[in-house]
Amino acid sequence: MSRPDPEWTLTLELRISGRPDPVVLDLIRDLREVIGETAPVQTSGQVVRIDPLARSATQGTRQISLSRIEFDLLLFLARHPGQAFTRAQLIREVWGSERGNTRTVDVHVRRLRAKAGDIPLVTTVRAIGYRLADGAAVHVVEH
Repeated sequence: MSRPDPEWTLTLELRISGRPDPVVLDLIRDLREVIGETAPVQTSGQVVRIDPLARSATQGTRQISLSRIEFDLLLFLARHPGQAFTRAQLIREVWGSERGNTRTVDVHVRRLRAKAGDIPLVTTVRAIGYRLADGAAVHVVEH
């Protein structure tokens, strides 16, 4: 006895009050990718401004305090929007090393997300690595 393929619809409404955790925002982005929704996660609307010469990152008037590696990682991804990079590629390009523990990249991405607060900056690309988030409001100041 065969069953007909059921037609079903899943409606998901998610409301977050207060300042959402970056991990929750990343999970929402991943879910939207899986279901094919392309609308960006709503953010505060302020652009993150990266100044390579001053080695500073700001959101509006707020200074985002980043370590050297976090800054270099964000700058690298911002200069290559839309491109996904493996952890090994990021170790080579950002850390400047051919060898290294690729899990270190995960730690730095997690810290970068936490410091960015509600600004989605980095997206996880399953089975690959990371890329700059779709619609990330990031501007690199080129002098």
